Amino acid sequence: MNGEAVTLQQLLESREQRAAYQQRLLAVYPGACLVSFMVNMPGEVKYCPLTRRLHQLGWEAVGSELAQAGADVLYREVRQLATGIEGYLCVGGEARAIKALMCGVEERHTLGRLFDIDVLTGEGRRLGRDEWGAPPRKCLLCDNDGAICARSRAHGTEELIAKIREMLERYELHG
Repeated sequence: MNGEAVTLQQLLESREQRAAYQQRLLAVYPGACLVSFMVNMPGEVKYCPLTRRLHQLGWEAVGSELAQAGADVLYREVRQLATGIEGYLCVGGEARAIKALMCGVEERHTLGRLFDIDVLTGEGRRLGRDEWGAPPRKCLLCDNDGAICARSRAHGTEELIAKIREMLERYELHG
């Protein structure tokens, strides 16, 4: 993968900075909820041609879903960082309804398993998939819970990235 490797420390700092930035956006758009979009990418390289393409496709899917629902998008921004591409949308409307739309994108889109779409309420609380009875997300390579496989490092990074490339190629060929 062509890109800069990032350290665990950089990822942890980025997570803290992202959380603070999300709170700032919510303060600027009171009453709105926040959609935060990133790509689930294993390994040390988080910004490369592969992640840029996946983010573009996911960002388009998120925007399309919100437009079809008639959602009032008040603000949108994409930040390209070494630790990953971050997309933000401040959306007028009820956060639970927006989360349901975003769960639909994650479930229905061919590449949805690679999308990390969070919705935060106007108060800054992250809504979880479990609030809709949605099952835990599956591993890309086996039928186990993806979080368990990730934590235990059940699969190698190269194997996971090869699967992601395969998924993208299949999507680009067949939609």
